[in-house]
Amino acid sequence: MNYNITNFPQRYSFLKRWFYQGAYLLGEMRLNFREKALKKRDKKAVKRIIKRGDVFLVGDLKVASRVLTKGPLTHSMMYTGAGQFYHSIAHGVERISLGKVFKKYDTCVLLRPVYLDKKGIGRAVRFIKAQKGKPYNFDTAMEGDSYYCTELVRDALCAGGVDAGLSGDEGFLSRWSYVDPMDFLGVGMEMLYHSANLKVEEGEARKV
Repeated sequence: MNYNITNFPQRYSFLKRWFYQGAYLLGEMRLNFREKALKKRDKKAVKRIIKRGDVFLVGDLKVASRVLTKGPLTHSMMYTGAGQFYHSIAHGVERISLGKVFKKYDTCVLLRPVYLDKKGIGRAVRFIKAQKGKPYNFDTAMEGDSYYCTELVRDALCAGGVDAGLSGDEGFLSRWSYVDPMDFLGVGMEMLYHSANLKVEEGEARKV
């Protein structure tokens, strides 16, 4: 795996790039080396029911960056069909296969945006694909030139024609807004599946 980030937003100064490179390396530190928790039965179940435009929440519970999120779901992505997802990681917006997702992560929840019709799903998928290659939005500033994971999925849903209802929480940084992956559980999504190691109810998820 390449830990050197070269795809920063152009507005970032050298010091800002240096700071976020260091923060990324710290966040990728392993807290433990246990085997991944997702099972073959989880993969089979998801493959059987997933459709274009579905939102997939996952958790990498082995790394230090998990402390920045609310619970056992630390990342979000959108399924675009043909066994592929689009998501935003430290290296920017990229495509990732369903197989690789199930090799990396420990928890999962599959959601369907029931408020989008077929045309809306098409618009959402086209939008997220068009962002491929954009940098990761480390400081969560609302500039439109970069995306963190949930921001990317939220904006794709909005591009489908319906406000996803996730405006973000104000924080301590200038123009800072952050949407947590867990926030998708409470915005009119239909939950289709969750891994057996999670209990999901009333917009909350916890590890069991």
